[in-house]
Amino acid sequence: ILPLTIAFGYQLFNSQSNIKKSLQTITTPLASHTSFDLPDGSKVWLNAGSTITFPTSFSSEERVVKLIGQAYFDVKKDKIPFSVKTEKFDIKVLGTAFDVLAYSGEEALVTLERGKVSLETSSGNGAVLIPGEQAVIKKESGQIEQRKVETSKYVAWKDNRLIFNNESFESVCLKLQRWFNLEIRIENESIKNIPVNGIIEYESIGEVMQLLEICAPVKCTYNKNERKIVIKQR
Repeated sequence: ILPLTIAFGYQLFNSQSNIKKSLQTITTPLASHTSFDLPDGSKVWLNAGSTITFPTSFSSEERVVKLIGQAYFDVKKDKIPFSVKTEKFDIKVLGTAFDVLAYSGEEALVTLERGKVSLETSSGNGAVLIPGEQAVIKKESGQIEQRKVETSKYVAWKDNRLIFNNESFESVCLKLQRWFNLEIRIENESIKNIPVNGIIEYESIGEVMQLLEICAPVKCTYNKNERKIVIKQR
């Protein structure tokens, strides 16, 4: 009986360990986004070209997800801490709503709508955000800059809108590339920092090109076969 009991106990422990180790990964292609619930009931909106990985069931000690790209989290309040890990920084919360932008090679942003979050970069810099605040994590240094923002501008993507408010032309083009799943090439350095204001919702590629030409002294040319827009100074 004793050997059987030990063997059964080992199998049960091993089975539970495998459950804890079981991970699920969700990836959204370009030109799309999705929403879903995590195992604890927290809600996630995942933006285009993003990937999130999480266990099929959270442990009793922590709730951890890993993110590449952009996601909006509405975290279910619980005594078990909730963490978002990215390539260059980690975020810790209990119950809150916030947006994380962490695409590879781009300046990272954390925007807080509700609750309270703390974050720490891999270089050891930290910050605590309150509602209406945003943390900008610098690409090169890992330094954190905190500022007050209108949060609706940064989370509108989950409701199928892109809002630009004095955003650089180069940054706008990066977002449009993911939004429409195409390549945008800016020919002239001089136009990359031109500020752009506007809202993109259900516009076609052609209508977006017209808007860009209104917002800046540029000429847009679209190659349909290559799905590429070339932008030159006018």
